[in-house]
Amino acid sequence: MKNNSIEKYIKTTSALLFFALLFFVFYHFNKNYHIARVNSFSMENALKENNYILYKKYDSTSTIAYNDVLLFKEYGTTYIKRLIALPGDTLEIISNQVFINSKAIQDKSTVKYEELYFANQASKQTSLVNDFSEFIVPHKGFTISLNDSTMRLYQRTIEKNYLARIKKQDSMFKIDQTLQNHFTFTDDFYFLLGDNRNRSEDSRHLGPIKEEKIIGKMVCKLF
Repeated sequence: MKNNSIEKYIKTTSALLFFALLFFVFYHFNKNYHIARVNSFSMENALKENNYILYKKYDSTSTIAYNDVLLFKEYGTTYIKRLIALPGDTLEIISNQVFINSKAIQDKSTVKYEELYFANQASKQTSLVNDFSEFIVPHKGFTISLNDSTMRLYQRTIEKNYLARIKKQDSMFKIDQTLQNHFTFTDDFYFLLGDNRNRSEDSRHLGPIKEEKIIGKMVCKLF
């Protein structure tokens, strides 16, 4: 009788531990992993429109690397793009060839350049960004002098991400009505591109992406 009680206790305890473990795994998964639908063709051939992906939520402990596929939010829209350049990298694009720190980068096999047709040359020039001037991807502590050259590269990024208004006054620049001769970034930024290069709205148009806007990193394509 005593042995039966011990056996029953062991079975009950084991069952409780199993369900507790199952709950912990489910809770951890549900908290850290999510499913998203691809709502554009900008990541073809890696991801097609209406594919579903599993992604891990991005937080302060996350690590990301070149070519990771990231989700981020900009202007209220969620984008899915490939990470091309890290904070502090020097990036340049010449005739679709990406250079990182003066080294030509080999495109992933999924990258494509669709032939697009435009009503006129002006439409083509405003739609395609096959060249991108050399610039340093902003990082925490990165300081720039404020001049015409740096403003062409960074003004939109500063105004958008720091809610600052920059205005030129004579040979100086005002940031929120205060004359400044330099600006220091207080966040890390990332440069992302879509694999379908000629049909993607990405960092060539949106600018580098502030770290806090990153939502997650793709784990795998589900279907």
